[in-house]
Amino acid sequence: MTANQADRPYTDLGALVGSYRIKQGLTISAVAARALCAESAVLRLENGYLMPTGELLGRISGALGLSPDEAAELREASRRLAPDRP
Repeated sequence: MTANQADRPYTDLGALVGSYRIKQGLTISAVAARALCAESAVLRLENGYLMPTGELLGRISGALGLSPDEAAELREASRRLAPDRP
């Protein structure tokens, strides 16, 4: 793990969220508005600095319009990073 990766432990999860956002043609602002959260939360998540709560991850999944399989992939990526979190 590089120093940069150590500073951004959730890069893989953030990259997945970012790829879904881009696939949907949405801006960070649009996702934040739909998920009822701050733009900074979406930005920090995508950049690998934020591990979202299960509730926020669910709201972001809904904001992105993810299919059940895509939402499950996002939840699984989150669980791999923090297996002890509910």
